[in-house]
Amino acid sequence: MIPHRKHSASILSIILVFIFLSNSVSFGQQAQKRDYYEIGQIAAQHDYKGGGILLGGFTGGCLFSLLGWGFAYVLVSDQEIEVPRKYLSGLSESEVLLFEKGYKAWIIKTKKNEVNIGAGLGTAVGIFVLLITNV
Repeated sequence: MIPHRKHSASILSIILVFIFLSNSVSFGQQAQKRDYYEIGQIAAQHDYKGGGILLGGFTGGCLFSLLGWGFAYVLVSDQEIEVPRKYLSGLSESEVLLFEKGYKAWIIKTKKNEVNIGAGLGTAVGIFVLLITNV
């Protein structure tokens, strides 16, 4: 009975080592995927300087209220973002995809926030002007 327990213990040890190694490889791949996504976001933060999106949202909100806000938001959401090729040299295909995804996600999120702030303020100003002129 004792040799049988030793055999069972060694099989159990092999299974545990296999599970540990497979989880380590999987965790390493997830960390690498996250890293290139985050590196893309950091590069976007460095590159993006704004582009009048706040002013465009404000103008849309002032002139067309909620319709202008919605229109500006849709325009920003549908914009094509180009990732500078200088970041992509030397990366594998999967790393390029993750980097581009992070880069584009950060810029689109930032543009949407700018549109919402500008259009919200513009809508408020437009409504305020309408209320004052109709009094």
